[in-house]
Amino acid sequence: MAPHRAVETLTELEAAIDALGLPAVLKTTRLGYDGKGQRVIHERSEAAEAFAALEPKPLVLEAFVPFEKEISVVVARNLGARLKALMRPRMCTAITSSSPAPCRPTSRRGWKNTPPCWPR
Repeated sequence: MAPHRAVETLTELEAAIDALGLPAVLKTTRLGYDGKGQRVIHERSEAAEAFAALEPKPLVLEAFVPFEKEISVVVARNLGARLKALMRPRMCTAITSSSPAPCRPTSRRGWKNTPPCWPR
């Protein structure tokens, strides 16, 4: 988990920027998904506009973490505690573009006769 700070006021956002540095991601705590409800703050001058644009409050400022890719997997467990990956969404510019289910994992231990998660 990335370092983060709760933010309820613009003054708290400024203090969080001092603590975490920039760039950072300002996020809603509710009603956000796949990039919705988020603003990347690169310069301190962008903070007030980002704070005003995001609702509902309170918000969270999260330290920026550079990553190569983002992967999410939906997993289900039956009554016998056996796990199965159902789908692995394709991420395209931070929005889920498709979620084939059930998903065929890329390992040889996977399930037969299921569509691949994405073309290779």
